[in-house]
Amino acid sequence: MRIAVTCPYFFPRIGGMENYAFNIARRLHNLCGERVLVFTSRYGSEAIENKFSELNIIWKPSLFRILSTPLNPYWLIDLSKLLKKFEITHVITHTPVPFMSEISWLAARLTGPKFVITYHDDVIKREEFWNHVFRLYYRLIQEKAFESADAIIATSSLMVQRSEFLKRFREKVHIIPPGVDTNIFRPDLPSDFIDKKIGYQDKRYVLFVGQMHSASTHKGIDVLINAFKYVLEEHRDAHLVLVGDGENRSNYELLAMSTLPRNSYTFVGNLPASEMPLFYRGAEVTVLPSVTSEGFGMVLLEAGACARPTIGTNIGGIPAAIQHGKTGLLVPPGDSISLSKAISIILSDDRLARQLGNQARERIVDQFNWDSLARKTYDLLLSIQ
Repeated sequence: MRIAVTCPYFFPRIGGMENYAFNIARRLHNLCGERVLVFTSRYGSEAIENKFSELNIIWKPSLFRILSTPLNPYWLIDLSKLLKKFEITHVITHTPVPFMSEISWLAARLTGPKFVITYHDDVIKREEFWNHVFRLYYRLIQEKAFESADAIIATSSLMVQRSEFLKRFREKVHIIPPGVDTNIFRPDLPSDFIDKKIGYQDKRYVLFVGQMHSASTHKGIDVLINAFKYVLEEHRDAHLVLVGDGENRSNYELLAMSTLPRNSYTFVGNLPASEMPLFYRGAEVTVLPSVTSEGFGMVLLEAGACARPTIGTNIGGIPAAIQHGKTGLLVPPGDSISLSKAISIILSDDRLARQLGNQARERIVDQFNWDSLARKTYDLLLSIQ
């Protein structure tokens, strides 16, 4: 079996889809005994080929971008040639970001490999104009790739139930959630790293981890900032830490500046992968306040693996990542008051926080192991040879 993975963006870029694609791909190499080909986009004008982590990764430049979607019509020719050159038998594409998945579908049809879609989430924006654009694109183009796919992978059964676009294809959907390396994300890490990193002491940290691009407004960072002003009324030692970057970061910084006391929040930008477990472990709670869509929320698993409680909104696949009242708390999307109350509950009850965190760790070790999830992916590919 020779496998190609296509993804609009890939490791080391930060993001749930990128993380999922990378971790499954590197383990598929070990299972099939063949180097996995990865085809993805990059900024700049030069194509780059690099081999690391047992993967043959080819970054192709995009000619232009719409929101976060990289576009280049020449990718169809490039990918078709690569599929032939490496005698690829299976193509796994990652979406819902448009274009790359449809290029992959066409290249697979032209060259013969089996075609599998890993679908992470519906594209639902806060701006209704873009929602109309994506729905039209799906109906005219993307839906045909779904019809042609030999199998579809989704990250949670709940997301499939709620998805506007998967309902027609449920008979060929297979559930393979994201995973966590529990040897890296673990509870025995020091908890004072954030203090040293950002220069505060005796603070209780509320953590957000996510992209801050203009296409990522669904993450609800503005809702979290507005909620945090109510948290501070009850917990003056609380400190909001926002990890991530993007062209929209300056807007969030302005909102925080106008909403919160200056010493109550810190934007730290992107962090090295080695520091992320230390940030999760050092935070009292990790919050994912998404407002319109979220396929799963891998940051919630990573924080839980460090035995820390999490808070998320009751949309998309987030309730598959958080068991309300057992591993974390769920709140309505877009509701700053409910979100502030949930954060205050965690900050006010150390016993509850420990209980939620410990139960999250136990569940993740049991159910979200990358090796077993890659095996499920491999077995699926074997079944459609």
